[in-house]
Amino acid sequence: MAQSLQGKVNRSMVIVAVMTGITISAAATVILFLSQMNIPLTTLATLMVALSLFAGFAAYLTGRHLTEQSANDLQTLQEAISEIVRGQDHRATEHLSLLTTHESTAELSGIVEQLGQIMSRQQKLTSVHELRIKEAHNKSEKVKLQLNSLRELMNSAKMLIITADEQLNITFFNEFAQRFTGVKSEAILHRGLATVFPSGEWDEVNSAYQDILDGKNELVEHDSEIVDANGRIRTIWWLHSKFTENNVSTLLTIGHDVTERKETEKRIVWLAGHDPVTGMLNRNKFLDEFDKAIFEANRSQQTCCLLFIRIDEGSFGDDHNLPAKQTVDSLLQNLAQSLKTLIYYTDIQGRLSELELAIIKVDTDEIGAQILADQLLMSINMLSVSNLPGIKIRAHVGKVMFPVNHTSAQELLGYAELAMHQAKSKSPMNSACHTLSLEQSESGQDSQNTFWKQQIENALTEKRFTLYYQPLLDLKTQTSNFFEVLIRMNDAETGEIRTAGSFIEIAEKLDLIHLIDEFVLGASLKTLVAARREQPDLNLIINLSERTLLNNRFIEQLGKALNKSQLPGECFNVKVNTHLALKNHDAVLQSMNKLQPLGCGIILDDFGLQADIESQKLMALLKTLPVTMVKISGNLIKNLLVNDYDRLFVGRVSKEAHANGIKSIAEFVEDAAVLKQVKAMDIDLAQGFYIGRPAGEIQTAFDPEK
Repeated sequence: MAQSLQGKVNRSMVIVAVMTGITISAAATVILFLSQMNIPLTTLATLMVALSLFAGFAAYLTGRHLTEQSANDLQTLQEAISEIVRGQDHRATEHLSLLTTHESTAELSGIVEQLGQIMSRQQKLTSVHELRIKEAHNKSEKVKLQLNSLRELMNSAKMLIITADEQLNITFFNEFAQRFTGVKSEAILHRGLATVFPSGEWDEVNSAYQDILDGKNELVEHDSEIVDANGRIRTIWWLHSKFTENNVSTLLTIGHDVTERKETEKRIVWLAGHDPVTGMLNRNKFLDEFDKAIFEANRSQQTCCLLFIRIDEGSFGDDHNLPAKQTVDSLLQNLAQSLKTLIYYTDIQGRLSELELAIIKVDTDEIGAQILADQLLMSINMLSVSNLPGIKIRAHVGKVMFPVNHTSAQELLGYAELAMHQAKSKSPMNSACHTLSLEQSESGQDSQNTFWKQQIENALTEKRFTLYYQPLLDLKTQTSNFFEVLIRMNDAETGEIRTAGSFIEIAEKLDLIHLIDEFVLGASLKTLVAARREQPDLNLIINLSERTLLNNRFIEQLGKALNKSQLPGECFNVKVNTHLALKNHDAVLQSMNKLQPLGCGIILDDFGLQADIESQKLMALLKTLPVTMVKISGNLIKNLLVNDYDRLFVGRVSKEAHANGIKSIAEFVEDAAVLKQVKAMDIDLAQGFYIGRPAGEIQTAFDPEK
């Protein structure tokens, strides 16, 4: 018995010792684990109390000579605590369930209950901790995903994207920039932004960056040229800005290759003043340059020469008449190439019409001018037409020297053309040159006046004047109810159709313009009467010269003609040049007031062409004159896509016109892009080759998209 009791005591003491060690170890482990989970001190204290109770109870059982069942229960409790420490809550729950079912261990119920509460609280804390870890992980992954997406987007963009720190050192150089420049990211990162831009432009770019960093500017844009990976010079449009995060600023630079667009813009500007076939100046641009040459010749007292050349279409033979346009273009292209070897870069050359050219030889004398004319005729004689074998090309040249007594470019061109006709009359079957001497200006002027007076009078008598009609498109209704009347003259010798620019100024000078205006009035009314039977809302626009507009007799004549034709006055519109309205405002206003009772529309023409006039003075005309429409100068319209100033000015004209109840017209609408821009600017009507070319008949049905 004593031995049995002693065995129990010894076993109990061993159990107590083991449990004490386990309790201390478990306590330390649990406290360490829970402290890492940021569990409140109250929870730790509770756990310590529970463990203390366990230890006390173990001592209590020892004092009472624990039975075998008590030792087993303590063993089960030890295993439950160990499972709790290892995080195996489900297994710990199983052990605690066994304890609660034993009658002999009812004393343990308090401890078991507290351990269950601790496990429940621990599980909640663990769940919250795991949830927070998961949320933080998800947020981190989301940020990584966004950053990766942004980086992929920046790398896939077909633009140069560069970032830099506040010291202007590059921190990002996207893949497109690497391919475009041929510079790898690792070779340029952490280097200065100055390596990207041409050295000559860096001071300006650097100043822009500093202004952005200092907050003076939010955005800065500019163009510069860089060399791409293939060694080509490319024009880049740059946009610079910055973004700030955590008080740290990062510079963002975006570059877009606009080389093709710039080349297109240059091409458009070039085409506005050049003949696309020969590369020579067109008639309008040639006359502009001619005026400058005359001014410079007067200023520097230089002698210059004008050569007027006409290829004789009669040289193509009677059976061929005028050759196909492709043949003429090929012929003139070859001639243009020959001229390059005969003239200097300071000389001016232009194509005035289908078979007419002009050359201005700067700073020469009579001998030098004649040598050039002889060389020119020799080059022409050597030309051949591939599809017309055996045909010998001939030409006639008119030559005049200038400056002479402040003679204008248009007058000198008339003299040179007269000299060309004289060369042809002397040698109709062979190339020839004739010089018209203008040293005695009265003699030269008399010769020219006589020639053109006969040309105009004969054209009127022989009915060689004809009317052409160019449509205007109503941009609101997409219909054409307005047509501008343009006069043409059929050349008796060549059969060529001459535009008004070749004879109107001379007709005004010779006081023959009223005869032409009367012809235009009569023929226009006749056309209008017939055309309105088919299209009752048809309207015509005619051009009036200064002399005719200010002539009271003509206005009376117009009123009588309208009454006789039984046409409403509003179907007839009269154009008045803006330059005339500025120069002689009161007289023009008086004439307009006389036109108003007739019901005629009054159009202010070439508005905005006067670059030397303040815009305020121009805009004032829209308020002080009783005009119904304003026709914006084609020089502004054709540059809408490339010139910001022209675009702003045209927009202002349209707005000011509408504010005064006036319709706006855009001329020189040559393509779909310009038409789209004109529509966007709320302009009412459009005119130009894209809308319709001048034709001998009124073409009421047309498609502006063709």
